[in-house]
Amino acid sequence: MGKKSGRMRAWMIENAYLVTMGCVLAMVVGCALYTRALREEQAAGIQAAADAPEIRETAAPSASPIVTPLPTIAPPTIRPAMLAQSSIWPLDGEILRPYDVQNGIYWESLGAWKTHMALDIAGKPGDAVKACMDGTVSSVSRDPLWGWKITLTHDGNRETRYAGLESAVVQAGARVTRGQAIGTLLEIIPCEAELATHLHLEMLRDGKTQDPEATLPEK
Repeated sequence: MGKKSGRMRAWMIENAYLVTMGCVLAMVVGCALYTRALREEQAAGIQAAADAPEIRETAAPSASPIVTPLPTIAPPTIRPAMLAQSSIWPLDGEILRPYDVQNGIYWESLGAWKTHMALDIAGKPGDAVKACMDGTVSSVSRDPLWGWKITLTHDGNRETRYAGLESAVVQAGARVTRGQAIGTLLEIIPCEAELATHLHLEMLRDGKTQDPEATLPEK
């Protein structure tokens, strides 16, 4: 037994180089195998990650603010029918001379042919003349041919002109209401002396004359 152990030790001593080389070789092979296995595992992980669909965060679309347009209010349209409902006759008399801008009328007092851009309404001397519509007195004046003259302005760029007055009971700048007395009737209008006592009534819109009968209620 002692001899066998001695021979073993002697063999190991003699072959120590080979033993050492075997151990080193075994370690190298083991490391190589471990490294290969680790690389294969990493490659498999990378491949799996590459195959996975890419997930990107997308910002949610921002909702556009809904803008509601403000309602618009159209300007009121003034029609003759509407005016007829809000107007009255300044006198109750008959029409002595109508509005006529197409045919010339011979004015005896003036000795000339002229168009008639007004409505002549019969009345009695001293009759109260009433405002046809609500409005504001823009002027009060006295004319040797027309007597006292009063002009009222109304909404819608409208005017009414009253001529042939003996007196005026309103002043410029005053606010008057429909049916309010604004003056009294003159017996004879100098420039229309061929006619009996009457009121000379003009109506204008945007500075242009209009037929008063078209805006007054039917009698």
